[in-house]
Amino acid sequence: MKLKILVPFRIGRDLENLTEEEWRRIAGGEMDLNYLQKQLNPSDEAALEQALLLRDAWNGCGEVTGLYLGDDSIDGIAKNLYAVGLKEIVQLPAPPDLDPLSAAKWIEKFCLERGPFDLILMGCTEYPFDFGVTQTLLAEGLGIPLVSHGRWAQPAGAKLQVEYEDDLFLHTAAISLPAVLSMDAAVHPYLRISTLREKMAVKSRKVEKLPVEAPAAENPEFMPEYIYRVDNTKSCAMLKGTAEECAAWLMEKIESAMGGKRR
Repeated sequence: MKLKILVPFRIGRDLENLTEEEWRRIAGGEMDLNYLQKQLNPSDEAALEQALLLRDAWNGCGEVTGLYLGDDSIDGIAKNLYAVGLKEIVQLPAPPDLDPLSAAKWIEKFCLERGPFDLILMGCTEYPFDFGVTQTLLAEGLGIPLVSHGRWAQPAGAKLQVEYEDDLFLHTAAISLPAVLSMDAAVHPYLRISTLREKMAVKSRKVEKLPVEAPAAENPEFMPEYIYRVDNTKSCAMLKGTAEECAAWLMEKIESAMGGKRR
C-alpha cells in the first residue's frame, strides 16, 4: 500500500511569548503583529511530523506533499521540509487573512486536481484566526470523514488507528481512508531536524508556485471580531478516603461535567 498524504500548512507569527498586556493591546487593535517572528504554524508543524511518522511506519512507502497557503517566500523552510522527506511542496499564494471557506475551497480544488490523497493532515488551529473551521469545510466538500483533535496515528492494516480527544476523554478509533485528520495536543508536536548532509542533498529543490486565485467566499475580507488567549491552566485535587469514596467523588465530577448524564 502506497499512502499519499497531503499536509496544508501556513506560516504564522510567534504568539507564545506575548504578555497578558500585549494580548489586551492586540484585542483592542492597539498592537501590530507584524513585528513578531514568523514560524511554521505550531499545529501544522505537528501535522507535518505526524505525516512523516506515518510514512516511516509504512516502511517508506508513503508520499508526503506539503501545500503552503501564503504569499511569503518559504525557501528556508522548504529546504528543511525537503530534507526531512517531503516529496513536493506547492505554494498557493494567499493573503494572511484568507477566510476559512476560501482556504477550504482552494485545498479541495488542489485535491481534485492533484489527488486523490489517502489522508489529509492539518493543524487543528490554523493561523491566524481559524480555529478548526477550514478542515471541517474541507471534509464536507470532499465528502470524507473528519477526525478532529488528533494526538497520534499509526497504521492498522488497511485502516488508520487514531487517538483523539474531546473535552472530557481520550478516544481511540480505527478509521477508513480517505479521511481528514486534524492534530491538536499532539504526542509529537515538533518537526524533526534535518542534517547538513540532508539539506545539501536537496539544495536544488524548488517550491512549485501556483497562480493566484480569487477568494471563494462572498465576503473576501475576513476579520476576527475578538482575539484572546485561551487559558489552559489545569488544577488538581488530592483524594482522601477509601477507594469507593474516591471513585464516587470522581463519578460525581464526571457526571457534573457531562450535565448529569451517565455514559
